[in-house]
Amino acid sequence: MEIELYIAQLLSTPSGNSCVRAGEVLKVSHDKVNRLLNEGAYTGKDLFDKAAPNLVLEGGQLSLVDSVADKLYSDPESNPW
Repeated sequence: MEIELYIAQLLSTPSGNSCVRAGEVLKVSHDKVNRLLNEGAYTGKDLFDKAAPNLVLEGGQLSLVDSVADKLYSDPESNPW
């Protein structure tokens, strides 16, 4: 799977994105999406650089949130990071 496909999927999914959802849309396993993201050191600039030719950057507003919400059932003490 190419990073360009993943970026296109991100841009076309307005909310609720995850490796599982990306796998469903791209018709690959969510593990394949996860491996793609873990293999590279991608930044927000990488995403912008790939998407910029397809964006109209006059007027309007673009807001991106790159955060992870804690799950009620997760144990923060067991997090390996």
